[in-house]
Amino acid sequence: MSWNTNRVRVSQSAGEPVPDNMWQDFAWAHQHRKTLLETYGEQVILVYHGQVIGVGAFIDEAVADAEQHLPDDDSIVTPIVEFLSYRSPLTGLRAEPTHHKA
Repeated sequence: MSWNTNRVRVSQSAGEPVPDNMWQDFAWAHQHRKTLLETYGEQVILVYHGQVIGVGAFIDEAVADAEQHLPDDDSIVTPIVEFLSYRSPLTGLRAEPTHHKA
C-alpha cells in the first residue's frame, strides 16, 4: 500500500535518497513530543521542516489533511510520519515466571 499522493511523499523506493529534511524533522518531533501530545493527542502527524502539516487517526487521514493545507503550487513535500501516543506506565514490565509442579 502506498500513502504517497501527487504532492505528499511519506515513503521512498529502495535506492532512493533520504530527503534532506528527514533527520532534522525526527529530532524536532522528539524535542517537541510533549507539546505535540498536548496539542494533537494520540494521532498520526506529518512533520515537514519543523512544522506539523497533517494530522489524522491514520496515515492516510494525515496525508489527506496535509494535501488540504499545502500552498497552491506544484511543490512536493517529504514529511516524516510520527505516531503520537502516551507511554504506558506498564511498558517494560514482565510477569515473573511461574513454576508449576507436575
